Amino acid sequence: MAVAERLLDDLLARTSGACSAEIDGVPLAGPAHGRALVGAIKEFAWVRLGTFVLPGLGPVANVALRVLHLGAVWDVELNLDLDDVAAPELLTDALHELAQTLAERHDVACYYAGLEPAIDEDTRLFTGPVRGPIHLSAR
Repeated sequence: MAVAERLLDDLLARTSGACSAEIDGVPLAGPAHGRALVGAIKEFAWVRLGTFVLPGLGPVANVALRVLHLGAVWDVELNLDLDDVAAPELLTDALHELAQTLAERHDVACYYAGLEPAIDEDTRLFTGPVRGPIHLSAR
């Protein structure tokens, strides 16, 4: 099984189930799982998850999983709204723990999390093992 399949299966196992999935803009028939997603994606997939469980934080509603296929590179991102997080001050720790675990388990070289646009290093919660520069606080 390809690394991308295992990584997606690992992420999907943390949810109450996919509410809906689209691959390259076409609805996926049947349940979303790594092999179905990786085998069908030409460019991108979008999976609306039910409730996603983050270690150390608990369930988060309305999480979306976006997968981009760029040649030999797979870009996997989780999208969530801070309003759906019960304790935003715990979010960075929870995401960082999850990202580090997945990176080690699936041999992922580059990982980060941040506010939109997360590609901008000034809006990041962490890049690899390094925290910051953004720090979330309690409401």
